[in-house]
Amino acid sequence: VIGGPFLAIVTGLGGKYIADRNQGPIGDSAIALGKIAAAAGKKAKEEHLFSKLKDSAHSLFSKLKDSVRSLFSKKEQGATSK
Repeated sequence: VIGGPFLAIVTGLGGKYIADRNQGPIGDSAIALGKIAAAAGKKAKEEHLFSKLKDSAHSLFSKLKDSVRSLFSKKEQGATSK
């Protein structure tokens, strides 16, 4: 969970450094990747992908929590009936 955003930040900073220092094909590719990342970020904001992802994760964990509660309540009922 922490590794992904951290790696993205380090990669972005590294790309910026390369783009600023190299004027050749490596710098050009770093600039192109930066433009692609910016376009992807803009599209994600337009589509409200963060809130959709958050809602999906909340739904998933709610269902998981209900399943675990149901499982334990069945075990407790079985233990008290013996």
